[in-house]
Amino acid sequence: MITGGKFANGAITAAFARAHNHEGGDEKKGAPISDDEWDLLRKGDYIGFWKSRYAKGDPVARIALIGWGYGDDVGASWLERGLAAWTWSDLEDYIKEHGIDVTKEQIALELAKAHAKMVQMDKQGVLHLLDPYQVTHYHWEVFKKYNIPHYIFGGSVRVNPFSDDSPVHPTDLLAFLWCSGCDEDPYEWW
Repeated sequence: MITGGKFANGAITAAFARAHNHEGGDEKKGAPISDDEWDLLRKGDYIGFWKSRYAKGDPVARIALIGWGYGDDVGASWLERGLAAWTWSDLEDYIKEHGIDVTKEQIALELAKAHAKMVQMDKQGVLHLLDPYQVTHYHWEVFKKYNIPHYIFGGSVRVNPFSDDSPVHPTDLLAFLWCSGCDEDPYEWW
């Protein structure tokens, strides 16, 4: 069984996002992180960062913006917005229930910074365009800092939904839903 928190790995949210992404034979292009984008991150403006990345065609930016309530800016449906909000609530609930001293806004900034670093380091496939494994990896690294389990990230699959100790895997099986427009994953797990 594939499960996440309340929202089955965000797969439903991503399924709707997929319908809006550019998939019709457009050539995939990556974009390095600009000096202005680094400045936004230094100032803590992760929303400005994601808006800039969205304007450059970064497919991860769309999902991030929907999650932060900017669905109008990216043409998200009401259902996408609701599902994205529910997905973020899994993280918020876990933080609260386990008394972790961090806000979802702090994690959002760290995720944006981790995304930027990963984009800059990317040298495989389409340069500066991340694949699902890379996106999953930086989420896991940020969550690990706060002892938040991997499965809270919607791009992960928990093998046993009834155990927090269950093995977790990046989900190439569902990546086409939440990472549409991303680079091809060279690992092809499935």
